[in-house]
Amino acid sequence: MKNSGKTLQKCLESIVNQKYPKELMEIIVVDGGSTDDTMDIATSIISKSGVLSRFCSDQGKGLGSARQLVLDITDNEYVVWVDGDVIISSDFLMNEVEFMRQNPRVAVATGKYILKETTCATLPAILEGMSKHVASIGFPRARKQPGLPPNDASIYRVRAAKQVQGFDKNIRGASEDTDLIVRMRKKGWLLSVNEKAKYYAFSRETWQGMWIERSWFGYGTHYLGHKYRDMHVCRRAVPFAVLFAGLRTSVEAYRLTSRKESFLLPLASVFLNAAWWFGYFKGHMDGYGHKAVNSSHTGL
Repeated sequence: MKNSGKTLQKCLESIVNQKYPKELMEIIVVDGGSTDDTMDIATSIISKSGVLSRFCSDQGKGLGSARQLVLDITDNEYVVWVDGDVIISSDFLMNEVEFMRQNPRVAVATGKYILKETTCATLPAILEGMSKHVASIGFPRARKQPGLPPNDASIYRVRAAKQVQGFDKNIRGASEDTDLIVRMRKKGWLLSVNEKAKYYAFSRETWQGMWIERSWFGYGTHYLGHKYRDMHVCRRAVPFAVLFAGLRTSVEAYRLTSRKESFLLPLASVFLNAAWWFGYFKGHMDGYGHKAVNSSHTGL
């Protein structure tokens, strides 16, 4: 988490109020150098929770190092990643752990994103929420499919992550989770959506916020494109394909929500696609990933 003060209280309250036995839980907080009241909120809520906890910092090294830090210090069977702007349902942990026990070939099970009015107060937030809702529903269960469902709250099998040497510490921003999932899939592990594990997320409230986030994803994808030459990461970002996908998403979103804003999704998709390409080309200009090698051990 980093500067998550606006959303962190509800996020942490949803974690400490889980139906899962507190004596079987451990909360590991990794801060990315917050300058707001993020750490004060985290300390206040977790200290009263009765749950074993640890507080760490990634020392500004980025998400790859931050996530690997957790894998290095945990001796648990599973790690559930929850972003600081996410609210998980009270039975989320219970459903995720049970799902993993019933599906031993699954390395990662994301939760099912649910569109919630209180987390989508503006038009950009509503459109992003609709898009995530459709993507979460549409991803086939426990199948080897290209692409990823929303990954804001998910459970990882620690043994599977460590089998492929964990996260790539050279990844500073987005795509560190995608990179690990790619390598686990190559080892025969599966990715799935657990429809019983529901969560909500605070979407970006402004077009500027959405642009920044999506360009960040494009920047991260540039790294993966050099690391995995066979991924063809730009194929799905072709403008025509993005527009077509936006049309399909809008139809499905209207079917699920009956909201007329759904028909703006194709335009939003084009806008976000432009942001993605902006980030991708920035990654190229910065040389981000140019030294990456097509290897599961890169940067580890």
